[in-house]
Amino acid sequence: MRSVHLYYMRNEPERVQEVAPQHAEYWRDLALPGLITFEAESLQKAEQLVANDPFVTRDLVESRSLKEWILD
Repeated sequence: MRSVHLYYMRNEPERVQEVAPQHAEYWRDLALPGLITFEAESLQKAEQLVANDPFVTRDLVESRSLKEWILD
């Protein structure tokens, strides 16, 4: 299942800059095909992947949405 994760960052540029390398490393280490959209076994698995993103765990995401990406 292809998923898309949309998120809006908090207005905390110094903290975002500090955590950005960990965020990039997290997604790179998962080696998922895609980044803006990515493959996961289910929406629950996609949510687990997103929940472990350092931007999320460090409370730098103001709002977010995770949806299944359906191409017609």
